[in-house]
Amino acid sequence: MDSTADILSVSLETDLSSFSRFLSAQGVEHQIVECDGRQVLRSHYDRVAILTWFEQWYAGELEMPASPPKVSNIQYSAFLKTLLRYPVVITTSALAVLISSMVAHNNMLILWLAFQDIGIDEQNILYTTDLVVQMTDGQWWRLLTPIFLHFTSLHLVFNGLWLIEFGRRIESLQSHGRLITLIVVGGIVSNVCQYVYEPSILFGGLSGVVYALFGYCWMWAFLESLAFPGCWTAIAPQPGVAPFLLFWLLLCMSGVLSLVDIHVANAAHLGGLMSGLLMAFIYRFRFLLSIILGD
Repeated sequence: MDSTADILSVSLETDLSSFSRFLSAQGVEHQIVECDGRQVLRSHYDRVAILTWFEQWYAGELEMPASPPKVSNIQYSAFLKTLLRYPVVITTSALAVLISSMVAHNNMLILWLAFQDIGIDEQNILYTTDLVVQMTDGQWWRLLTPIFLHFTSLHLVFNGLWLIEFGRRIESLQSHGRLITLIVVGGIVSNVCQYVYEPSILFGGLSGVVYALFGYCWMWAFLESLAFPGCWTAIAPQPGVAPFLLFWLLLCMSGVLSLVDIHVANAAHLGGLMSGLLMAFIYRFRFLLSIILGD
């Protein structure tokens, strides 16, 4: 049975972000949700310990590990504040922009970043290197790097906006490490799924990762609603987002877009979505798995 309990309740005006980061640094799994017009912190960690830490934090007596140093008389810019709060989102977006821009000026980079090494033989026929050969040769980076390849500006902007929409929720409400894990796992799973479905097709983009993050946020919010009916969690996608992304997924899979020469990595989208849904289950019920496995 889920032993998560309400530990404390504070007003919506209280910024719990630094206290949440402290708990994460201590390895304390927790959620902060809005319930009946207040913020509620929930955890299955020791209640007394959390309340003691909270009292110290509220009084300004709690030592905050790994917090950015405070510099007196210096006003951080809005960008710097955003960078400090969402470093994983900003870094991932910047890499996608940088790599896509570099590829636009030097197509040879695709040979190093695509899922498979590609080329054109003497008869102008596209060929790809066998995946097993590449992995044996130590080219493991290819499992992930296609997520940074975008072949049109519209594709890059579309994926970047969705990455920010979902990534910032996970990074601010849970942890930087959680988002990194979701990006890496979602990226690898979506890339492998697309390769298995169409082994000799050049593909790239953050779409699979976007669907992984969407699936994670969507399922996490759904599981929270089952455990705590009537309460809203900030990680939940905005109303209308889930129907839109699911409609887009089905539209792409229908083949309609191919009629207007728009080709979509459908297997990557579906693989990313499934990985995100699964990881939400794993993280949400990890303590149950540890009990079952006897850890």
